[in-house]
Amino acid sequence: MRSIIACLILIFSPFATVCANSLPDFPFVVATGTAKEDVKPDNATVHINVTAFSDSSETALQQVNTATDKIVALTQKLKIPKEKLEAHDLEKSTKRRRDEDHRALEILGYEIERTFQIHLEGLDQYAELMNGLVAIDNISSMGTQFDVQQRKAIEERLTRKASENARHRAELMADSLGVKVKSVYAVSQDSGFDYMFRGIGADSPRYAMLASPGPAGNVAMFVPESIQVAQQINVVFRLTQ
Repeated sequence: MRSIIACLILIFSPFATVCANSLPDFPFVVATGTAKEDVKPDNATVHINVTAFSDSSETALQQVNTATDKIVALTQKLKIPKEKLEAHDLEKSTKRRRDEDHRALEILGYEIERTFQIHLEGLDQYAELMNGLVAIDNISSMGTQFDVQQRKAIEERLTRKASENARHRAELMADSLGVKVKSVYAVSQDSGFDYMFRGIGADSPRYAMLASPGPAGNVAMFVPESIQVAQQINVVFRLTQ
């Protein structure tokens, strides 16, 4: 029995040491700083889903190909460079009737699907493009992701503001408890802290979505006045009396 207990202690003691070492051995405070800015979008990515269903694979494929040809023709009409149209591989699935126990029965037909992205470096053609896409049969869903070309520079500026915001919050909390912020112990924008700090981390870059992929009748036909760019930073500050 003693040997078994000794083995268990040896097995679990490294884990206990890791857990203990994950926490700073000094007073600290964790603060999250945020900063955001509304900016005018100047580019967009349009996501398109083409779907066809038929009891004949050939018929379903023909419908998808017809829709594809119309999408290509529309981009050519609007003089959108062909490299800005991205098409993905065809996906095919078999649809079967199912009984009350969800067991697959006879084949009802075949569904063929293909997705596309159209990248717009400017937004002058956006409304005409969306109107043309809505009129194409077998487009089952569309969505637009608006963005700004200067996102990197904006995010760098917002990161600095978020850092200042985090320090301000930390100093406010520390002052209310009669202590002071001494220095930065750890900072993360990508959940880099382990164990106790695993929940600390900045949001991934945020892209404003207007009319996320869904029913084609719900798509946005006009460019929004602004989108929001936001940054978040998480900081562990060392405290002192």
